[in-house]
Amino acid sequence: MRQAVQSGDEALAQQKQQGLSGNVDAVSLAVGVSLSLLDSVQQAKGASGGNADPVQSTLADLRQNISQLNNSSSADKAGRLARLDKVDKDITDLDGKLAEFKNIDPSIIVSPFHSETKSIAIVQPSLSDFFAPAVLALLLQHLAVTFAALSIVRERYVGTMELFRVSPLSARKPSPANTSAICCLAG
Repeated sequence: MRQAVQSGDEALAQQKQQGLSGNVDAVSLAVGVSLSLLDSVQQAKGASGGNADPVQSTLADLRQNISQLNNSSSADKAGRLARLDKVDKDITDLDGKLAEFKNIDPSIIVSPFHSETKSIAIVQPSLSDFFAPAVLALLLQHLAVTFAALSIVRERYVGTMELFRVSPLSARKPSPANTSAICCLAG
């Protein structure tokens, strides 16, 4: 952009200026979330949120210099070059601060996220308190399956199935009746 301003190519300078503005907006969006996370980590550690403020102020200065660069006239070449110097300085400062942010140890960022569980129940259950209901449920399940199997075998042995086959009942009607009878016996 500096070369376009120095050579007087206003169209190219305008194009580069719009690209610069878009890039600064993208950096602001990407850096914003990371800086808020870093600031909350520093507050949780008891340190002041000092790293986020300089980066935010540098981004604000950069945006301000770019907007003033957008508003400056093309005739004021020296003013535009001075603004470009400020933009270059802000970008260099921002790059250094972001490099410092990248070098932060991941264990520092994760350290505030420590989970600790504790029971708020008055009664502390024992191991048998957990297993007794499960064992009873399994016994009831096995009894229900056993009763169903014995019922079907007994009906075949006695000949009830042949009576159902020759009766006007459909093949599906005895099954719900058998199931409901078994559920009543098991329940």
